[in-house]
Amino acid sequence: MLFNPNKILLLVLVLAIAMFTNVYAEGYKSATITFGGDVLLGGYYNSPSYGSMVLLTNRIERFLQHGGPECVADSLFSNIRSDFRDVDFSVVNLEGPITPELPQEDIEIRMEDKLIPVRQHEKTPEILKAAGVDLVSLANNHMFDYLYWTGLEYTIQLLKGKVDFVGAGFGEDAYKPAVKNINGINVSFFGISDILEPWDMFAYDRKLGIAGIPDTANYSTNIQMNMLLENIREAEMTSDFTVVILHAGPISGSELKERQLEIVDILLESGVDIVAGSHSHYTQPVKEIRNEHNHLQQIAFYGLGNLVFGGRQSFQAESMITTVTLHKPAIGEAHLEYLTKRISPNPDTTFTPVIISD
Repeated sequence: MLFNPNKILLLVLVLAIAMFTNVYAEGYKSATITFGGDVLLGGYYNSPSYGSMVLLTNRIERFLQHGGPECVADSLFSNIRSDFRDVDFSVVNLEGPITPELPQEDIEIRMEDKLIPVRQHEKTPEILKAAGVDLVSLANNHMFDYLYWTGLEYTIQLLKGKVDFVGAGFGEDAYKPAVKNINGINVSFFGISDILEPWDMFAYDRKLGIAGIPDTANYSTNIQMNMLLENIREAEMTSDFTVVILHAGPISGSELKERQLEIVDILLESGVDIVAGSHSHYTQPVKEIRNEHNHLQQIAFYGLGNLVFGGRQSFQAESMITTVTLHKPAIGEAHLEYLTKRISPNPDTTFTPVIISD
C-alpha cells in the first residue's frame, strides 16, 4: 500500500492545529471587572451651600423600612444594576466613614471641623453587597471625618464579612493588596491616596490610617510610595493582573494635576495593569498603553467621577462606569479590553445614576 506524503503532511498539520486550538481553548481564561467612582450613601455636614446630610439618608431609611438593603440597592442602582451584578467583580471608592446609628445631632457633634465632612449610612455595607459591589477603597481624604481614626476603625469592622476593602489598616498593612481569584485569574487590588485631610491620616509604623502619600513632590523617593511599589512588585510575582484605586487630582474638574500625572506614570512604569482614579467628581481622560500588536496592556482612568453620591442635590458632573475584561490565554500574552458608559449621577435629585445615551 502506497502512502501519499502530501496527505500525511496535511493530516499531521490538521492534527497539530486541532491540538493547538484545543489547548488554547481549554487554557483560555477571562474575567470582567466594573469600576465605579465615588460612593457616598450619606451626605455633607457643616456645608449648607454644598448640600444636606439628610436628603439621601432619609430616602435610604424609607427604602429600608419597605424592603431592606436589597430595596435600597434596587432603587439607587436601578439604571446600572447589570453593570455591577452581571459581571465577575466590581469596585468603587467609598468616600467617607460609616457612622453608627445615632440621632442626627449626636452624629453632627462628632464630625470633624472641616469644610466638607461626610459620613455614610450605617447600612452601607449591606446596601453595597446587595448592589453587587465586591470591593471598596478606603484610601481617600474623608476617612477621618467622623471621630478621626475611630471612625475608620468602625468602618473596617462593619465592612468585614460583607464587602472587601483596600487602602487602610495598621502600618504597612494599609499598603498591602486584596488578592482575588476571579474566574481562575489572580488579581491584586491596592488603594492609595495623594489627598490627606488631615495630613497625618496616613498609616505608618503600627498606626491605623489610610494608604497615603504625605509628600507633595519627589514621589519616587517617598517612603510610603516605595512601600506600595514594593508590595506591587511582590504581587506581580504571583498575580496575573494588578490594580490600583488611586485618589488624586483636583477636588473638582476634568483638568489633570501634575502630581496626579506623576503618580500614575510611576504606577504604570512599575507594571500596574489598571489604575482607577477618583476624587475629582468629574470624568477625566483615559490613558492607554498598547503593544506592537495593538493589544491593550495597561490603562489608567484618571477620574471616574461620582457614582451614587449623596448630599449634593444640585448639579453633579458627568461621570462614567467602566467594565474591563481581563484576557489570559494559555498561549500568548495577557491583555485588556474595556467598555465605558457615561452617566449622570443625580439628574432628578433622587441620587439615582442615569446612563447617558450617545
